Amino acid sequence: MGGRSVVVQESPQYRKEAENLKWANSDLEESKQDVDNRQRQLREAGSQVDQLKRDQEKYGQLIQEIKQAQQQSETPVLTVTAIGDILQRSTFSYRVPITVHNNSSSALTFFEVYYQAVDGAGNVVDAGYAVGSSGTTCEPNADCEVTTYSNYSPAGTRIVPTYWSTNTASSDSQFGRYGADVMSKQF
Repeated sequence: MGGRSVVVQESPQYRKEAENLKWANSDLEESKQDVDNRQRQLREAGSQVDQLKRDQEKYGQLIQEIKQAQQQSETPVLTVTAIGDILQRSTFSYRVPITVHNNSSSALTFFEVYYQAVDGAGNVVDAGYAVGSSGTTCEPNADCEVTTYSNYSPAGTRIVPTYWSTNTASSDSQFGRYGADVMSKQF
């Protein structure tokens, strides 16, 4: 039995198959890396979707709060019926009369309206209270005057009532918010 030794590794067919195997292993490694990259991208996308859901929930709640803030109190005790012209009392003293209607069945011994002065860009540039004269009452179903007192000239702004507050002789106090449709006046 005299056999001959054949070195398979030196044959052209072996070399070709070895080269094919090397390329197949390289392709397999690239495919594994592609799969790993895709899985990482999917995890990142999943995290982004989760964050978007959290943001949507957060902003949805914020929008609800804003909508609620813009809603008027169910039945405001004081309805703004008119806003007068600017009255300048001195160089740095400005007043604006505001007419309110008492919608309650009680005489009001204290009544006020909180307002904001808003510029053309929507910025609040002044804010304060308009109050009734000391000792004045506002009878049920009557129109009464409250007046703003400010050192800031409201010229060029819009006066926007935002809240109201009242008291009666029996110390029954009420307050509420005006809605986005409250009467306002541009000066």
